[in-house]
Amino acid sequence: MFKNLLIYLAIACLALAQTTVIPYGSPYLFLNGRWDDTDTSWWAGTGFKLVAKNLRMMTIYLGDMTTSPSASVGVSVNYGAWQTVNLTFGANAVPLAGLNSSPLSTNVIRLANEGWQNNNLQLEAVEINGDAIPEVYTPSELNFQFIGDSLSAGQYCVQGVINAWDFVTAENFKAEHSIQAQPGACLTDIDCWGNIHGTLPSSST
Repeated sequence: MFKNLLIYLAIACLALAQTTVIPYGSPYLFLNGRWDDTDTSWWAGTGFKLVAKNLRMMTIYLGDMTTSPSASVGVSVNYGAWQTVNLTFGANAVPLAGLNSSPLSTNVIRLANEGWQNNNLQLEAVEINGDAIPEVYTPSELNFQFIGDSLSAGQYCVQGVINAWDFVTAENFKAEHSIQAQPGACLTDIDCWGNIHGTLPSSST
């Protein structure tokens, strides 16, 4: 009872602020996959997780190094089905169907790059309603790292890597994951279908 009262008081205080901005690097954004020193994502499946009570809206702000004209990502609300959203440079209002209606209930938002190419997101910040209460995400103790080629990258899947065997495997085990997969990649140090040293495409760093 006392804990719930404190939460309601916190929500009432936060309501004075219209929105809360969570910058890249905040402990409230749990990053997965690969992000470089320009805060830009690489590899299919790279993304983040956000946990918050009383969440009603979310806007993602992306920098000018984001893939143009857009990058396709999957968004999952409270571990529901992944919905495809196209993100662009600037402000992106993200639909959040399936949120818990109670202000005391926790919501988990997951975002992941779908594509193996044209998938760079330069993440600047995430904005949520001001009376939401962000929480630090607790990752699973089980963490997979997948290295593969087109089958692992989801090259011909409708939602890219989200429909691929490796991503689905991690989902079924409720595990964290990191995917390094590129069509034509091979696990030997040769030029493999344009992949320098077997696994690194010439356009990647």
